[in-house]
Amino acid sequence: MKEDDIFHPGVSEEQIRRAEEMLGGLSLEMFVEKRSPSDKYRPGILTVSGQGATVIKVLVSAAFEERPADRALLAMEAIPEIENADLVIDERGQKTRLKGRVEASHPGQRKDDQELNVTLFHGKTQ
Repeated sequence: MKEDDIFHPGVSEEQIRRAEEMLGGLSLEMFVEKRSPSDKYRPGILTVSGQGATVIKVLVSAAFEERPADRALLAMEAIPEIENADLVIDERGQKTRLKGRVEASHPGQRKDDQELNVTLFHGKTQ
């Protein structure tokens, strides 16, 4: 039997569970690889709706396939929980504006990523 004839089922449930444990309990879809190509993240600005004073520069992931209104955010500063947030994403010169809520951020899990703050933006669907 050739190697190509053997059925490979892909990632097992046990492998996913172990990977999520290694990521500190985060889900695999939330994990953000700092060393991935820079074109996967776009610069953005996060503000509290109706209050222009709080402005946080962020890097914004592409939309999650199963939740297209949600994004992962990376920032150099801590991000508090925000119930009414505006997210402006610069996508190659074109601005995209989203409204939603933001979870409080936490430092990156790996030693090299601890200066980054990671969180999720949950966009409101219209």
